Amino acid sequence: MKRFFAAAAAGCILLSVVLPMCACKQKETEEPFDYTALYTNERTQPYEETDRLTSRSRYGYTCAHEQGFQGWSYLYGKGGSFAEMTWNAASERWEGGGASMQGERLSPAGETAAVRMYNSSRAGEAVLYGNYKCADVSDGGAHIAIFVDGEPVYEGELPAGDTIGRYCEVSVVLREGSEVAFVVSGDACVLFDPVVTFENAQNGSLYHLTASGKQYGDVFPYYDEEQHRLYMGFLWSDNAALADNYHDALEISSNLLTFTDVPEANNYDTWQYYRENYRLHQLFDVSRFCDRNIYSYGVRDNMLYFDEENERYLMVAGCYYAFDASAQTSDLVIYCSDDKMGLSWTRPGNVVEAGYSRNLPECPSLMKIGDRWYVFVSVAYNTVHQVGPLQYWTGDAGIDCMDVDWSEKEFAFLDGEDLCAARPTQVGDKVYLWGWIPSTYDTMPWAPWAGYLNLPREVVVREDGSLGGRLDPGLSALLNYGRMYSPKEDGFTAEEGSAVLGGEALSVSGGRVRLGEFHRTYTTFRMDMKQCGRAGIQMEQDGKRYQVVIEREGGKACMKVLSPDDPSHKVNSTICLPSDTGVFDVKIVCDGEFIEFFVNDTCALTAHTAMTGQSHTLSLLCDGEAGFSDVSVSKLRPYGEIE
Repeated sequence: MKRFFAAAAAGCILLSVVLPMCACKQKETEEPFDYTALYTNERTQPYEETDRLTSRSRYGYTCAHEQGFQGWSYLYGKGGSFAEMTWNAASERWEGGGASMQGERLSPAGETAAVRMYNSSRAGEAVLYGNYKCADVSDGGAHIAIFVDGEPVYEGELPAGDTIGRYCEVSVVLREGSEVAFVVSGDACVLFDPVVTFENAQNGSLYHLTASGKQYGDVFPYYDEEQHRLYMGFLWSDNAALADNYHDALEISSNLLTFTDVPEANNYDTWQYYRENYRLHQLFDVSRFCDRNIYSYGVRDNMLYFDEENERYLMVAGCYYAFDASAQTSDLVIYCSDDKMGLSWTRPGNVVEAGYSRNLPECPSLMKIGDRWYVFVSVAYNTVHQVGPLQYWTGDAGIDCMDVDWSEKEFAFLDGEDLCAARPTQVGDKVYLWGWIPSTYDTMPWAPWAGYLNLPREVVVREDGSLGGRLDPGLSALLNYGRMYSPKEDGFTAEEGSAVLGGEALSVSGGRVRLGEFHRTYTTFRMDMKQCGRAGIQMEQDGKRYQVVIEREGGKACMKVLSPDDPSHKVNSTICLPSDTGVFDVKIVCDGEFIEFFVNDTCALTAHTAMTGQSHTLSLLCDGEAGFSDVSVSKLRPYGEIE
């Protein structure tokens, strides 16, 4: 390895960058991680007054204290007779007759209801929707009613202490000037931010295009702790078959879910900050850091980091002997600098995996989590999508990444084939990962060569040092937009086999239990598989079945998303669980064609199916005796309700 000397300017940039490589360090004073804060933005200005097809009640009350602003008013009363509340600047809330309103909180007082009133500026078919729930488990119950021009269109009961609440949706015909009253009475402080839409906003998908209307390709996520911002760099291509058709882009998010486009033109400082803190490989000829006597082509996909703990730079890269039409041969290698300036790189590389031939090691990452180092990579040409799923190697506890004998390690997977080219990044003392779900469910996505971001995925370390994924508690609570179904409240039908409800548990024997028709769901339950070979849920749409199950095979339990009636792609995605625990806590996000499946808060699976953004019939499914307890089907929060 030749010693080289970088330009003085490059050295200054390297010295100024500090990118921590170690997650999950113990703090002197351990504080609970605030998951909710990750997904929270505090708005400081009122919403702009504009003509909208969707009006949310928060457009009227956020940073504004005016009756009728954006069409929303704040009333109190009983028996259908309402009067306007008065704004109390001292308590910062609307008050009247003992009832009050503050932000999304509605607090009735005895027989006096708290009422949000919307005056429609449009005429036509509309949908009224929202999630009403208790603000606290100590709250009493409440009654919710919706009136259009004095006529009741919805009634619902909110049980005491129900902090998940119910989802309500009702289709109505409004005239210009129609009055829509959302009335809350009872003994609870109720959170209710209702919406009036003329554009089907209640079903806005969480899996969205980029802010500039493109799809996401290979991602480079960096979370800035001080700014509370996620920098999502990514590649996009409208047609990967064309030469030079890959483009670099950057978006920024303050809640991990909604993004703002940051074009490189006129945003030099932002792009440079991002590069100096994460995309260091864009600032240097990183092929100089590998041994060109061995790897004559140099490096292709790579990541360059500053290891603050050891005051050195680290590079993990696909290092190529050759890369042309006749041969694409490489190793996955870690290199480290001799100094904190990154001026000298004499130490031989540590080969993680040798002998790739056309199976390209793409989008590699390197991270220390706790006292172990982990190497991540996605290997191409292993699936129908061409782009590979995320695999990783686990280093030895207390051993430096340059001293681990990686050749003795077996790799494992963090997800199935439908989450491509994912990368982990540090968020506080946690680790999250993002990748892209291919735009086509059963083929290589050439045009565009891209897809959709997965939901923020927390990476967890299991007791044996292996890694898994989960839906964190903050995001789980956010996605739950109110309960639509439970067996005890809404009933069920055993269409095959038998089912008996005892308390909150369904005992199912060899069959299929129909729960109902739903659209965009967040489903949770605990499942005791007993002696079953396969159990989970089934969704039927347009005469085709789609299954999200745990299946026992070859002495292992595996998470699977299946399309048994699809001739081209019957197994959408699969990953094996670390062990067969028999009883499994399950969470399933179903948003049109996309599914994210979580088990025991330690395992995750992403899938792209041939389903469409329409309703489906949802059933519990098992091929033997199984128990399903605490079954709940909730509305998945619409994209427009995340800010």
